[in-house]
Parts: sequence; C-alpha cells; structure tokens
Amino acid sequence: MERKVTEIPPEERRRALLSLIGESPGIEQTELITHVARLFGWLRRGSDITRVMIGDLRELADADAIEGLPDRITLMPAPNQRQ
Repeated sequence: MERKVTEIPPEERRRALLSLIGESPGIEQTELITHVARLFGWLRRGSDITRVMIGDLRELADADAIEGLPDRITLMPAPNQRQ
C-alpha cells in the first residue's frame, strides 16, 4: 500500500531532497519534486505532494542547507567552506 506524503517523516523527505540536489546541482523545483515523488513510488505529483515538498524545501533553505529556490537549487557549502 502506498504511503501518503504526510505519512513519511519530514526528515526522510528532506534527506531524499538533499540527496537529489547533491546529485543534480542547479535542478529546478518542479523537476526535483517530480523525481522525489517517483522515488517514494508516487506516479503523479498532486497538490498535496507539491505543497508538502515546497514546505520541506523552504525549511531546508531557512536552515541554510540549500539555496537558489525555485529555479536553480544547489546545496549550500558547509559553514567551514563558506567565504
């Protein structure tokens, strides 16, 4: 049985987002959400999935883990690697 987006812990969703951003620096938000949805087994990207994933991306941006929303998302350098 397929899990709903809200049944997946935020940490698990965010790890998936960070992993795909790391593999595809500069990825666009819509494409990223589509890939993560497929990773979790969802064939469609409904409004509930989109809403939750955008919230996760905003949380990651607020935590300085990513930058470039929504057009060219990349991982932020580690604090000791920032200039």
